Amino acid sequence: MKNARRQIGAAILFLLTASCASVDGRPSYATARLNDLLDAVPLSISAGPGLYAGAHATVVGTGFGLTKHVHHFGWPSHRESFIRAGDWREFEIGLIAGTVRSSGAYDYDVDYLYLIGPLRGEHGPGGFEWPALLDLEVTAHALLLGARLAVSPIQFADLVTGIFGLDLVGDDAVSKPRHGRYLQDMQATPAANGTRR
Repeated sequence: MKNARRQIGAAILFLLTASCASVDGRPSYATARLNDLLDAVPLSISAGPGLYAGAHATVVGTGFGLTKHVHHFGWPSHRESFIRAGDWREFEIGLIAGTVRSSGAYDYDVDYLYLIGPLRGEHGPGGFEWPALLDLEVTAHALLLGARLAVSPIQFADLVTGIFGLDLVGDDAVSKPRHGRYLQDMQATPAANGTRR
C-alpha cells in the first residue's frame, strides 16, 4: 500500500513538473491555464494622482474623471498586446457617454462609447475586442489610490475549454513575458523620441 502511494505521488509530481515546462518559448499547459485564470478575473490596484469612477457592462461603458500616468499593479482587463501580470502606467478618462483607456508604453487603447465597445484605438490593431464583449468591470480611483475589478465570462469559457486542449480565444501560444518596465519601454518607443509609427 505504501509503495502504491509513493508511485502515485511520484506520478503526480512528474505530471506537475512536466506541465510547467516551457516548449519552444511557448507557455506550458500549467502556465497557459494560469494565464487564462488571470484573464478571466482581471484585478489591479492603482497609485498616483487622479479622480475617476467608471463601470463597463458588455458594450456599455461609462465613467467620469481622469487619471493620468497612474501606476497599476496586478493583471489588466485587456490583453491583446499587453502583459498578463505585472505593473504598468495608464491614462484613463471618462466623459459619462464613454471612456478611453490608454498606455503608450504597451501600445494599446480601449474605447467604450455609449452602446459601442470595447473598441481598439490608434495604438492597437483596431476593431472590436470580442473577448471582452461580456466583461463586467468596476473602477474607482480617489486622489492617490484606486482599484479595478472585472469578471470576463468569455475568458472564463476559454479557461474551461483550455483544460481540454481547446483555445477558444487563441491566446495560449503567446507567453507575453513583458512586465511593467514602463520607463525603459517608453524610451524605446518612437513616440517617446518625437516620431510616429
